[in-house]
Amino acid sequence: MPELPEVEAIRQDLIAMDLKGQEIESVIAFNERTLSPTEKMAWDVFFQSPRRIISIERKGKWLLLKLAGGTLFIHLRMSGKLRLTESRRPMTHERARLVIKGGASLSFIDPRKFGRIVLIEKEDASPSIGIDPTEGTFTEEALLSLLSKGQTAIKTWLLDQKKISGLGNIYVDEALFRAGIHPEHPVSRLSLAKKKLLYRSIVGTIQEAIKHRGTSLGTTNQNYSGIHKARGSHQDHLFVYSRQGKPCKKCRTPIEKVRFRGRGTHFCPSCQKPVH
Repeated sequence: MPELPEVEAIRQDLIAMDLKGQEIESVIAFNERTLSPTEKMAWDVFFQSPRRIISIERKGKWLLLKLAGGTLFIHLRMSGKLRLTESRRPMTHERARLVIKGGASLSFIDPRKFGRIVLIEKEDASPSIGIDPTEGTFTEEALLSLLSKGQTAIKTWLLDQKKISGLGNIYVDEALFRAGIHPEHPVSRLSLAKKKLLYRSIVGTIQEAIKHRGTSLGTTNQNYSGIHKARGSHQDHLFVYSRQGKPCKKCRTPIEKVRFRGRGTHFCPSCQKPVH
């Protein structure tokens, strides 16, 4: 699933394409469940005249196209991608298309059909999710305040998009390794020093992954790639994720993978000792 760094790379691609200021003429659905609202009439009415793209933003894993009179929320979910096309025929696995006035269309490709494009008729709309770790409001003090109310295991807590938005399985495992915290460690039993280290680990993990334009694992059409099909390179810098059986880059102990609350979870049993 594309997480914050991958969606940020796509946002940067769209900005580099000078999409801001261009106009969307219409949105075509090839799979009605991809669009919300699902009624075609609602989209036709909104796009009775072209809508200018005011800005291209991101909140957590959501890509936000701010339009004159509304906002498109785009979530890639498990296998979603955006592609440019000048063809009038649907692409393989294309579920929806944003038709750009006088130029190429933006195709929403999604083999597993979990992705969504949501129309909100407010220019200042924003998803109701937790703090984004790239925002200025994500401070050490903010994280300490949020953690003070935690009662679950730290991995479960970090994956809750209502707490911190944008973190998924890859970057939670990576941040916990950097902080030396076992994924099952109860939030309520974290020391102040560990909480502060976790803050720095989250920020550092996300910043590096953005610099590397995300993580691309595997070679199937369900794996992440950017607008122009370029893969990210952060997979070459991972400490634990998808490295089960390989030596820890710090202590050489083999990395382990377990199922925890239904999630594949990667950690070093020496660097991230469990709490007893």
